[in-house]
Amino acid sequence: MLLMIPAMMACTSEKQEKINALQSECIRIHDLVMPRMGEIVNLSSDIKTLRKTYESDTADSLISYRIHLMKHIQLLDSAHEEMMVWMQEYEPNFGKSNGDDATIKYYESEIQAIQRVHDLMLKSIEDGKKVLAERH
Repeated sequence: MLLMIPAMMACTSEKQEKINALQSECIRIHDLVMPRMGEIVNLSSDIKTLRKTYESDTADSLISYRIHLMKHIQLLDSAHEEMMVWMQEYEPNFGKSNGDDATIKYYESEIQAIQRVHDLMLKSIEDGKKVLAERH
């Protein structure tokens, strides 16, 4: 029985190391894009301003251009909202009230979720910059 205790402690230690690594990865990905939230807000605002300059013109080409601008505004706003939702729902202390296996699964899932947010944010920023650079 006493021989099993070190083996169980090693297993727990390995799982805790994995949990710590997964949790760190979540925060690392978050920290890559969180500072760019202001950029998303500014790009959305700039594209909204650009869209308003064409609001009164009813030419077919400008109607479709306004729709194009609106899609980019929605993408930027969606990226911003997705980050806000992820931050609100993220549970940094999940492991305190759950077992190691459940905690590992939780943080693996959170890495996937924040990676999707990361990718959406970068795409929306890139596309938003292109839209402003290619003004009609």
